[in-house]
Amino acid sequence: MRQVGYGNPTAGEWGGYPWPPVAVRQVGYGNPTTAGETVGRLSVARSSRRKSDMDAHGQSMAAWPALESYSRRVALPGCGVSLFAYDVGPAEAAPLVLIHGLGNEADTWRYVIPPLAERFRVVAPDLPGFGRSDKPRRAYTVPFFRDALLELLDVLGIRKACLAGHSLGAIIAHFAVLTHPDRVERLVLVAGGLLAPSQKLDAATLLFLIPCVGESLYRRFQRNPDAAYRSLEPYYSRLGDLPEAERAFLYRRVNERVRDEAQRRAFFSAFRVWRCGCRRSSEACAVPWRV
Repeated sequence: MRQVGYGNPTAGEWGGYPWPPVAVRQVGYGNPTTAGETVGRLSVARSSRRKSDMDAHGQSMAAWPALESYSRRVALPGCGVSLFAYDVGPAEAAPLVLIHGLGNEADTWRYVIPPLAERFRVVAPDLPGFGRSDKPRRAYTVPFFRDALLELLDVLGIRKACLAGHSLGAIIAHFAVLTHPDRVERLVLVAGGLLAPSQKLDAATLLFLIPCVGESLYRRFQRNPDAAYRSLEPYYSRLGDLPEAERAFLYRRVNERVRDEAQRRAFFSAFRVWRCGCRRSSEACAVPWRV
């Protein structure tokens, strides 16, 4: 098991949500298709799509163009949800599952999926409650995410896989290997955010966990698309220097997230994992562990 770095590998996990609990930094960037473009003033027309246009499947959010032909929906009857996922690479190759962080979606991995697919069968789902997957009204707990992940593997005919998770995704992957070690070949944790049972949360994170405070901050971004985009700045060393096509994508995507009321509910439900989920999930572990 490896814990790798910190921050979001591509898209600023907390961007588009009211406030980040920790300071993170995105070092560098790269879009192989637009890296040679001249960086100019970002000009993006504000979307006229209303929040009510978002449906339970997040269908207003498009697939990443280069991966669209590899996208699919996978029904999980046991968990009662249908997931959007990218499934890329040879079917006979070793399976690698990429699990995104809180408030994000599979497109977090958009630039690493193609090179990884040269060696692996890469499966990158939108977690339940996020992106283009179903967003039922329910509690979004680590055990629920773990169950959805394992059922996804079952439906795809994958008995054992390498799991790579970022932030919340790392917590889910970690919990999966602790409770079902026979299903995990290898584990990679990126900015895992794992909490020891005795670890205390910082005051700022505790403040954000107060529903009325978090909701108030969130609504501010719903009212101001430019502010939602600027919320990405802490996660990129030079957000303004990104190629215009990349900035346009981030502007559109971060505002798709904040307009989606179903995703807002899932976000605040899942965010409470930082308060109690990691601690409680350790009680059901099938193998000894130490943080």
